[in-house]
Amino acid sequence: MSEIVLFGTGRGAQVAYRFLTGDTEHKIVGFTVDERYIKQRELNGLPVVPFEDVQRQYPPDRFRMLILLGYQGMNSLRQQKYDQAKKLGYTLESYVASDIFRVEPVSVGDNCFILDNQSISLDVRIGNNVVMWSSNHIGDLTVINDHAWISSHVTVAANVMIGQSAF
Repeated sequence: MSEIVLFGTGRGAQVAYRFLTGDTEHKIVGFTVDERYIKQRELNGLPVVPFEDVQRQYPPDRFRMLILLGYQGMNSLRQQKYDQAKKLGYTLESYVASDIFRVEPVSVGDNCFILDNQSISLDVRIGNNVVMWSSNHIGDLTVINDHAWISSHVTVAANVMIGQSAF
């Protein structure tokens, strides 16, 4: 179990909060967002702290972070925040829904958010900072590169390479 700070206060952070609290043993301890975007100082009964000060309240040697932002600018905003959090020293947590279908463990990078009802075949590699919304099939030998976003109900044949920052 990790103690996790979620980046964001919008829909993505709310979805991450609900899946992590309902489907993992991780403990969400707070939220962070750039100071200029803070509209409330509390969300779900937890503090919202400025990203500029997050290290003081949630030092990276004790807390992890998960960044779930949308695919704005072909995923560039999520990648930017991913890079900033890594530079601050955070380990970025991944979430993989407990109900995905796979025969063997799946190779998943950091800061991934893989929702329910996936079918992931053999020898699939999922890079860092990848979002996979619900109900996809990923064929064997597929590589999903960093910062990609896969929407719901996508079927990927075997031996496919999905490029960096793809949507």
